[in-house]
Amino acid sequence: MVTIGSKAPAFTLSDHNGKSISLSSLAGQWVVLYFYPRDDTPGCTVEACEFTSATHNFSGLNAVVYGCSADGTESHQKFIEKHNLTVGLLTDADTSVMKSYEAFGTKLMYGKEVQGVIRSTVLIAPDGTIAHHWPKVTAEGHAEAVRARLAELIGCVATTTNATTTTTKSVMTKLVTMKPVTTKAVTTKAVMTKPVTKPMTKPMTLKLVQKKSAAAKPATKNTATKNTATKSSVKKIVAKTAAKKSTATKTATKNMAKKQVVVTKSKATKVPASKGKTVAAKPIQKGRGKTKA
Repeated sequence: MVTIGSKAPAFTLSDHNGKSISLSSLAGQWVVLYFYPRDDTPGCTVEACEFTSATHNFSGLNAVVYGCSADGTESHQKFIEKHNLTVGLLTDADTSVMKSYEAFGTKLMYGKEVQGVIRSTVLIAPDGTIAHHWPKVTAEGHAEAVRARLAELIGCVATTTNATTTTTKSVMTKLVTMKPVTTKAVTTKAVMTKPVTKPMTKPMTLKLVQKKSAAAKPATKNTATKNTATKSSVKKIVAKTAAKKSTATKTATKNMAKKQVVVTKSKATKVPASKGKTVAAKPIQKGRGKTKA
């Protein structure tokens, strides 16, 4: 089985020029080994052309690209010439290498199970181990997916090993430069807030006190004036009430005197009547003797 991290199966195959290419001769660089069914078929053409278009991208990542099928050297050359391919094409006539990479076996074709080449890709690391495996792929867009994965793996290696320290140094530089900037910003804010806070509170307090005292003076004068007016009006009302009471008292005294006079007169004129006779009352005359009826 093809397992990520395991040693890639060794191989030695002829390329489109008849030159022997072995995995050991490619050590020290990344190897993209993709398996395809047949030269100049629609899907295989799309895949080969996309890898060709991305050749410079793979070269920049220290990687070489090889396609492998059961086609012979002559077929590979025609295929390359027809589509101006720049990738190397290897011939695995007996499919032994493909089988060792699980690229040959049972597959579905037009709804039927057949034995044949399985379109798949293996990414081999510079140390000869399998870095990634695509067991079944779609031709269109696959080259870009391989390039992206390769770039991701190279980025991880650069971060976890001591071979390249540029990334670590740049991160440390950013952290160091951020500290003084933060301290300065905090100090500046603290200095700026103190002079702004003190001058604003005192003038505001003095103005409010002055306004309150100025508003209180006219209020005091008005209150004193109102109190004086109230006292004088109360005195006038009390005097009028006393005068009315004295007048009423005098009138009541006169009326009482008149009533006493009338009562006295009426008592004096009344004489007890004799039995069976009516005696007319006579007025009382002043003198020593009594008047007989």
